[in-house]
Amino acid sequence: MFELQQVGVRIGKHTLIHSVTADFLPGQLCMVVGPNGAGKTTLLKCLDGEINPTSGTLSFRGRALTQWSNAEMARC
Repeated sequence: MFELQQVGVRIGKHTLIHSVTADFLPGQLCMVVGPNGAGKTTLLKCLDGEINPTSGTLSFRGRALTQWSNAEMARC
């Protein structure tokens, strides 16, 4: 359902996420774990469209996340 390929997020000089690749499939339990400051919240903000990755691709159902409207995402 969600596919991340080499996703990275930089804000200013700070790299918050570097080269994350993952698939989140329907019916599959997934956990995001790590120490404070590891980028867990930043990753979730990318998945919900709150922030855009500065590198890599993020897609939902085979379509770039930026191509989905909020209404379309809510229906899915």
